[in-house]
Amino acid sequence: CQEMLMWVCLSPLDMIGHEFGPQSREAIDMIYHLDCQIERFMNCVSEYLKRTDVLFVLTADHGISPIPELMNQEGYNGAIRVDYSKVIPEINQMIS
Repeated sequence: CQEMLMWVCLSPLDMIGHEFGPQSREAIDMIYHLDCQIERFMNCVSEYLKRTDVLFVLTADHGISPIPELMNQEGYNGAIRVDYSKVIPEINQMIS
């Protein structure tokens, strides 16, 4: 019996979540399409291997908080969006 480990990285959802937030239309759309792709992948694997010979494990590296604008609407007034184009030069100047 041969064994195989396949690792698939699905990082686009992470990027979408950081940019638009987990409750955004972009993230929900990405999750929908990702779910469909994972289903197709699992069905395809099942055509070649018995289900009892396959173990699918899905993991994540972390969660993500809602976008600051939504947090403010819900009463979390300390939530802010960081403008990195302004912050990075300021930090570099302080370091100098």
